[in-house]
Amino acid sequence: AEAMVTIDDDGVGMDPAVLRRILAGERTGSAGIGLSNVDERLRQVYGDDYGLVIETGVGAGMKITVRVPKYRAGVHSSSGRRPTGFP
Repeated sequence: AEAMVTIDDDGVGMDPAVLRRILAGERTGSAGIGLSNVDERLRQVYGDDYGLVIETGVGAGMKITVRVPKYRAGVHSSSGRRPTGFP
């Protein structure tokens, strides 16, 4: 009933407090706009049970998990067709 995508990055990571501020919309400049936009859009479309789950720490890399329902009334591709590979 749900699809889950996980992205692991073994880079430098991020201070969790900074990440919380970014996701709360307390950012300066362009830092974190992509993360907050994606999280906000997922929550608008699918509800607050969905969105980004981000695990990070300085020097520990980052792991981002996206969980979305496979099917949702009123949500479909712009062509009206299901993507290849979906039942």
